[in-house]
Amino acid sequence: MTDPKDLVRLNLKGGEVLLLQGTNLGVSVLTQILSGFGAKQFHRCTNVKDARTIVEQQTIDLMLIEGQLEAEGEDGYSFVKWLRNSDLVPNAFAPVLMTVAHASA
Repeated sequence: MTDPKDLVRLNLKGGEVLLLQGTNLGVSVLTQILSGFGAKQFHRCTNVKDARTIVEQQTIDLMLIEGQLEAEGEDGYSFVKWLRNSDLVPNAFAPVLMTVAHASA
């Protein structure tokens, strides 16, 4: 019989994950999901200013960014554009998954 642990294909144990979401609820949901993949080190942000500070100070392995942040002038898209054009190696090249809490028709 195959041990379920041998089937794990995505293991985030030891990885640093940045979550930039518009609400604390969104951050909480993603934290729970990623914890199931072994992630333990989270940097939780609800605004671009805090996310910029973190990527300037910490090495991040994975980022989940909400594209449309309504609470401020900058959104997740502008954050990723800024990050990709920055000199923050290796964070400028870290994988980014864009999320959408809701979409308009």
